[in-house]
Amino acid sequence: MNLKKEIGTGQLFCLLIVCRLSVALTFPFDSVGSFNNQEWFAAVLFFPILLSVMSFLLFFYNKTGLCPADAAAKTSPFFGKAVSLVFSVFFLLSAAVNLSRFNIFMTSTTGADQSPLFFPLLLIIPSVYAAYKGIEAISRTACIILVIGLVSAAVIILAVIPKFDMLNVLPPRSSDRKNVARLLMTYFSGTSEGAAFAVMLPKARGKKRFLPAAFSAAVAFGMFAIFFSVSAVFGELAEFENFPFFALADIAELGELKRLSALHASTWILGLYVKCGLFLQLSRSCAERVFEKSVLKPLSAVGIAAVFVLGTLMSSNYRYAKSPIYSVFLFISVALLTVVLLAVLLLTQKKTEKFRSKEGVKN
Repeated sequence: MNLKKEIGTGQLFCLLIVCRLSVALTFPFDSVGSFNNQEWFAAVLFFPILLSVMSFLLFFYNKTGLCPADAAAKTSPFFGKAVSLVFSVFFLLSAAVNLSRFNIFMTSTTGADQSPLFFPLLLIIPSVYAAYKGIEAISRTACIILVIGLVSAAVIILAVIPKFDMLNVLPPRSSDRKNVARLLMTYFSGTSEGAAFAVMLPKARGKKRFLPAAFSAAVAFGMFAIFFSVSAVFGELAEFENFPFFALADIAELGELKRLSALHASTWILGLYVKCGLFLQLSRSCAERVFEKSVLKPLSAVGIAAVFVLGTLMSSNYRYAKSPIYSVFLFISVALLTVVLLAVLLLTQKKTEKFRSKEGVKN
């Protein structure tokens, strides 16, 4: 895929971490029901699941040396275009989901009496510019934002440690298996970075061997730190907060520093800007394999408009945006793209190679 220039594996790691933890920072504890503060425990269990998926994606790349679309194109040009189109639409939908998260966050936390189109426009315009500048510029920005985000999250967590009450944290043995399983599904549904990882691997310089383990460990630890801090301070009251970590930052005090919610909000917005810009860029890169240059620009404009409209509509009903149907749809989409589709591609490619080798022997 024609991503603009190459990036290093370190930059790819920063991109993926910023994108995934941006979702974790605004995770609502009542997103798919009450879990009695089991989010932190589920984050620990999420590590082997995420590691397995990311390792499979790297295995796919090592076996084929290609991104999914190129691997599909070796089987059939039509199949390659179909896979590219599916990935392109998926990245647009993911960008719309994140646009809706931004709109919900801004309207519910700022209380600003603005047009319902104001905040979506505030994010989509710079995201389009980021996509235009290309993957290299986005990755450099992500590295800076990751440092700022880590420092701000660490400051907030350190500031609320004196408020920890370990009675609020239920031991793992008290966890309900069904609820934990539903949480794991919700976490997985929010990890669209797997599809981005599969697409960007061929354009990453350097050793990729440890990327799955490093990414999975960093994500699991980041989610654990965020969710454990919220549970230790708020306990079951966390489910009454739309954005628990934002509420945590709002009560944080560190010396003369008080109400660190502005620090959290600003770094989270920067992270979401990177994620939306990246996914718009990836969608365009996938679409380049399907459409001619003459129609690519107007189609890109249609795609951006669709992201804006869909994101605005999804954010118009907060309860709908947190419904189980929403999470199940995302779960199925991510699972189909990152596991099922690539497994089918591997099997199809092997059969095609065997068939061609037999034809070569006959000839």
